[in-house]
Amino acid sequence: MSEELYLCVFIKEFPVQALLRFRPERRSKPVVVMDGDSPFQFVCSLDTFARSIGVTAGMSCAELDSFPSVARLKRSIVEEQSARTAILECASTFSPRIEAQGSDDSLSFVLDISGTNKLFGSPMNVAAQVQQALLLIGINSSLATSANYETSVFMARSLSENTTPVIVRSGEERNQLASLSLSVLNLSAEHSETFANWGVTTLGTLAMLPERDLIARLGQEGRRLRMLARGETDHLFQPIDPVYSMEELIELDSPVEILD
Repeated sequence: MSEELYLCVFIKEFPVQALLRFRPERRSKPVVVMDGDSPFQFVCSLDTFARSIGVTAGMSCAELDSFPSVARLKRSIVEEQSARTAILECASTFSPRIEAQGSDDSLSFVLDISGTNKLFGSPMNVAAQVQQALLLIGINSSLATSANYETSVFMARSLSENTTPVIVRSGEERNQLASLSLSVLNLSAEHSETFANWGVTTLGTLAMLPERDLIARLGQEGRRLRMLARGETDHLFQPIDPVYSMEELIELDSPVEILD
């Protein structure tokens, strides 16, 4: 039986990436995606060019007026669903077992790549091929592999887009995680404040805290967070339905009847 091995693919700023897939002329310019109803629209996602000039998530239309060079696109759930389907279709060529995750501004999924070395080579080769396949459909990503599910997720979240994938060898999870910020844990506001008051800012520092004292102060959640920081948690893999309906959709800025 093959040793467990997971490949996490993290796609930052997914709403803007989904829209830019079919708008290549805007990929080298600052772009934001607006969500909400007028006049209460806000920036829900932005590309690296917009971020580099000072735009931040949550800005209102009025605040965005200070950045005249920034193009505004309306959020499209239809195009996001289309992009997600294309991404999963791409990933399924490397493993039939995929567990999807996601938040309001990002998308991540984890592939069970145990035993795929005979087809695709080493874990690094698999990760590099997945990353290149996603680039071909217009998606930037960061990737990491580990025998520990959560470790692969945390490492992928910590990387910049399209950097060389990280391979965490079995037994090195704690050392690899040590320098990461606590932000990769998606802590509650209450726990974030507690750890900030304690001066705990990295997974390495959290991993060194006494388990008994953590349980006394935070309950079993404290024990769970400590185990996550040490790369010691178990995970019940829950693959999604492998059958996809492949469709590509795009919402036009103007009705198709009046286009040239």
